[in-house]
Amino acid sequence: MIGTSTRGKCARKMSNAPLNAALLRNAFEVVQDTKEAIICLTDEWLDYTCNKTMEQALHETKLHRLYLEHPLKNEVAQVQFIDKAFEYHGEVGGVDQEMPRILAALNVLDDFVKHLKLTGEFASASREYTHKHISEKVSHNVVKALELSQLEECATPDYKFNERHATLQFAAYAETIKVLTIVERIYGKWTED
Repeated sequence: MIGTSTRGKCARKMSNAPLNAALLRNAFEVVQDTKEAIICLTDEWLDYTCNKTMEQALHETKLHRLYLEHPLKNEVAQVQFIDKAFEYHGEVGGVDQEMPRILAALNVLDDFVKHLKLTGEFASASREYTHKHISEKVSHNVVKALELSQLEECATPDYKFNERHATLQFAAYAETIKVLTIVERIYGKWTED
């Protein structure tokens, strides 16, 4: 079964001015730090709750699909887990092309992770702790993307997902890590230019 959330469209009102270098550097550092923190939290949670590593959990769920709809979903399919690290080497477009996609994808993830909490599926203290901190880190990336875009808010686009995913919480965290890996690559490329 596919769940749907209806929230509206992400309006883009960025100026044509180049990105502020200090804000870009800060957003890049935040995405790096929060991605690593989410990986660490997920690793600890997997070890504590089911005595598995990230690699084992990814392998066991490789045939399960989350089907979370967001503008970076095609790129997510290209993210690889190699030597205990997530990697993405796809093409990076310009700010006008990528920033609206980043904002929309982060807003979908933010809403999706918060929605999971509201379903009541996270009863144990370990799950609640992990979920709370990962949710905060996703929200932090939304704030940094909004600052970078010179926006105060951005509506979350409509999205669907597989409500019956066998390991929905892990799938949500893996999707989050993959999206942050893509955003990290985009911000990193822009800081080089």
